[in-house]
Amino acid sequence: MEIRTATPSDSQPICKLLLASLTSESQWQYLFPDRHTHGPAHASRIHSAIAHCLNAPQDWTTIVAEETTSKSLVSVAVWSTTTSLEPGTKEAATTLYTDILASFGPADGCNVSHVAAYLKAISAGTESHLAGYTPRVHLYVVATHPQHRGRGYGKALVAWGLKRAAEQKAVVSTLASAKGYVFFSGLGFKDVGLIEVRGGSAVGEAEGLAMKAMVNVAGRERRLSVLRFLGLE
Repeated sequence: MEIRTATPSDSQPICKLLLASLTSESQWQYLFPDRHTHGPAHASRIHSAIAHCLNAPQDWTTIVAEETTSKSLVSVAVWSTTTSLEPGTKEAATTLYTDILASFGPADGCNVSHVAAYLKAISAGTESHLAGYTPRVHLYVVATHPQHRGRGYGKALVAWGLKRAAEQKAVVSTLASAKGYVFFSGLGFKDVGLIEVRGGSAVGEAEGLAMKAMVNVAGRERRLSVLRFLGLE
């Protein structure tokens, strides 16, 4: 396994990986319930969003894991670079993330009312459960291709981010589905609150979505230990 920072030339492989991995996730199915419209236009919009992130390293850090023999990309993690590194800092990545989701429409297989409810819920949930953790970096997505799961690729990418956060003496936050909750709990994250997305009433449509706000505070604890040693806390 090789872990490295993604480059703009990785945008197409990352797009294919995400489309293969995330379509089975509860958040994705809630936001994009109409799989019949997941055609070239949908993939093109996803690709454009990824390319934007790869070309904005001041706001995003995208890390990939390559399989040793084939050198193919098998896992990806997207982190904010500027998430509340100082109290009161406006996070550019959050604005971009919101803009990306809001840009999708029915032609992309997107349920726009679900997107609106989702963005409203995560905004309120972030303010309620995560705003007090500063400095903080946020993990937006970690995804491994279905054919390569269970081999530690995703864990390795999260471990990379935890190490980077520890160097910054920062907390790491993420929003997890039920499946993600088990994954992140095993990596030292703790549950700090429930985020419920309300919306969806049509037959066969998801009634809502539940996620957990989770944090790994190891980096901040190291910072507090230093401050206590210096008599500053």
